[in-house]
Amino acid sequence: MEARLVQNSHALTGRALEIAELRERALGDAIAAETGADDVQQRIVAAQLASVDRVLWWEGLSRSAAGRPLDEIRRALAAAAGRAFDLLEPSLGGYGVRA
Repeated sequence: MEARLVQNSHALTGRALEIAELRERALGDAIAAETGADDVQQRIVAAQLASVDRVLWWEGLSRSAAGRPLDEIRRALAAAAGRAFDLLEPSLGGYGVRA
């Protein structure tokens, strides 16, 4: 199973973390371009948003390695994503919105 292969490989785990960091940086760049400013705040916002994706990815990998059914994993991760973004929305919902 691919999930166990990733979990059991230091090289693949490291590469997955590197890819997550690259995606977080790309999100920060996109936020900076959209807001017209490039400072630490955009990087912090990107990190908060990207952390949801990163945690859900690892959770999906773990559940897959444990042999959980794909539909069950999808439902659980979709619900967790909804809750996570609902928690972030009050503080980030208006961030970077153009007037």
